[in-house]
Amino acid sequence: MTVTATPAGQRPASMQERRALHDSGYFHHHGVWAPGVRLFRHIRFRAKASLIMAVLVLPLLMTSAGLLHGMQEQVRVVELERRGVESMKVFVPVLQGLLETRNATRANLGGVAASGDYTQARESTDAALAAMARLLETDGDPLQLGPPLAKLTTAWKATASSRNGADESGRTVFGPVTEATVELLTRIGDASQLVLDTELDSFYVAQALLLALPRALEDVGQLWGWGAYVTAKGTATSTDLGRAYTWASRVDLGIDDARRAFGRAIQARASLEKSLDVAGLDEIAAWRKKVIEVFRAPTGDARARFDEGRSMLRVGF
Repeated sequence: MTVTATPAGQRPASMQERRALHDSGYFHHHGVWAPGVRLFRHIRFRAKASLIMAVLVLPLLMTSAGLLHGMQEQVRVVELERRGVESMKVFVPVLQGLLETRNATRANLGGVAASGDYTQARESTDAALAAMARLLETDGDPLQLGPPLAKLTTAWKATASSRNGADESGRTVFGPVTEATVELLTRIGDASQLVLDTELDSFYVAQALLLALPRALEDVGQLWGWGAYVTAKGTATSTDLGRAYTWASRVDLGIDDARRAFGRAIQARASLEKSLDVAGLDEIAAWRKKVIEVFRAPTGDARARFDEGRSMLRVGF
């Protein structure tokens, strides 16, 4: 639209001319905001209110969406951790049964009358594996533990045909079982995110229960089974003694790691001190110092040695 200049002292002839002259001066002072101001002067109040509302509400909606996503993620992580704890509860009897079966085999090979213990341990392990399979079937297996559990079950069943857990050469047959057990334990820790918990107390408790203690109990089992073995034989080779030192040092390391982890968890949450009982770790450490002497001088009652070692393993569980 062309605006004709009006001589000085004369008013614009029409309302349109007066508005155009007023607008040109009015918008001139708004700089870069002039287009927006111009737009708002030409739209209705309801449209203005809608635009202002959108400008105010949109950031709020985006912030709320971010908070909702964060809350949903936190709920998801908590649910995974809960599933991990439930899985560990049913896995612990599996691990205990496997260790007792394998070390009853070792004691049998040395001459300890542990066939009944071997049979009982196998039955306990069968029941524990079945219980874990039922849990996965019931809860839908959100941690995807089915494949590693199936691998462990297959490896375990393959040992059933052996005579008291040994092959024709007198060697134990549980190598594949041990490998599958480690794989399943690792899967529980990783899939549940227990070993990555951002809460310090939960993180350190998980470090102790999923990493330090299982390793230590594995070597407690070795000292137990082989301790009964050399006692029954009445002699220990230099190889036996070397293995015992290795197992003993790893037991010490695992117990120390567990103690430190529990201590840090208690520092993060003092209320945990009442529920984290480390007296069992002290018992195992004292037994470890005593059992190493068995390998230096393997004398005494092999059956009593076997029973004592098994009780120490159970203290750990």
